[in-house]
Amino acid sequence: MHILVGLLLAIKVGAVVSPSQVAYDHYFDAASFALEAQASADTIAYWLVMTYDEGRISVPQGSQLLIHLRDRSVITLATDREVGKRDVLLRRWRNRTNHYIRCYYPITLAQLVRILDKDIYKLEISTARGIIVRRTRNFKSKLSTALTSVATE
Repeated sequence: MHILVGLLLAIKVGAVVSPSQVAYDHYFDAASFALEAQASADTIAYWLVMTYDEGRISVPQGSQLLIHLRDRSVITLATDREVGKRDVLLRRWRNRTNHYIRCYYPITLAQLVRILDKDIYKLEISTARGIIVRRTRNFKSKLSTALTSVATE
């Protein structure tokens, strides 16, 4: 909780983005996340920025990310904008092309506190073709690291 208080005091104007952390890495499927905080007037808005390496997926605006916590509760986030050209990175290799898709999920301070209180064990990502289910490890400590880096910038 003291990290969040420091975050509130550290962010004055503009957006601050944490370094990327690994959310999951399962052989050919992976995702990383960063936390973005943006201050305007007397409020701070937060986004969980997920970058998926899941092949050619489409994540339309309003798609949900279900975060399953250890206490068996679920936090539901939804993308607040359409994925654009700046949100897609193609990395070409001799025999394949990797597609990295970046999605922005608004997240409240209360939801961040809940994740820091309980740990995440599973993510469900809604895409245009269906739902992707992935297990995670140590998400709580990685999120804490992301919050700390945002608070110190």
